[in-house]
Amino acid sequence: TKPRMIETIGWDISSGAIVTEMLRPASVVGLRLAAELGEAVVRLVASLAVGGVIVWLYVGPPPSAAGIALFVPASLLAVGCNLAAQHAFAGAAFWLRDARSTWFLYQKLVFVLGGMLIPLEVLPSWLQTVTRVLPFRAMSYAPARLASGHLEPGLLVEQAAWLVVLSLVANAVFTAG
Repeated sequence: TKPRMIETIGWDISSGAIVTEMLRPASVVGLRLAAELGEAVVRLVASLAVGGVIVWLYVGPPPSAAGIALFVPASLLAVGCNLAAQHAFAGAAFWLRDARSTWFLYQKLVFVLGGMLIPLEVLPSWLQTVTRVLPFRAMSYAPARLASGHLEPGLLVEQAAWLVVLSLVANAVFTAG
């Protein structure tokens, strides 16, 4: 996704630009998610193509073709979850007038509780339990786990559920705002 998207959305909210979007007879969050997802998919495909070639050359082929087959939809679901969560966090700008602090918080949560910084398996057991009930692992841990050859199709179900929940939360935040 775009870097610092939460700040951009927060700026649209605090500047009042979002008001014109809210006058339309369509969901602001739905339209924004669709537009961002379209852009993100193009970046995702390009990144995967370049990254896949580099990894294949330096490390070798993927450990599991089935894992890669699950990785592709997991990546799309991860991007969707990430976008919906960023919209939910950015909605704080309706009350705070600035979303920079929410961007900082969101980024740290994804890094640590999403498994981007370190694998979730090395966290203390109580923190692993916490990560299972939060959406952040659906954004980075799930695709990486599948790409590394672990065949866990339940992760796709978890991601799809989080995508629905996060989209509803983002919509509720914008509606309340």
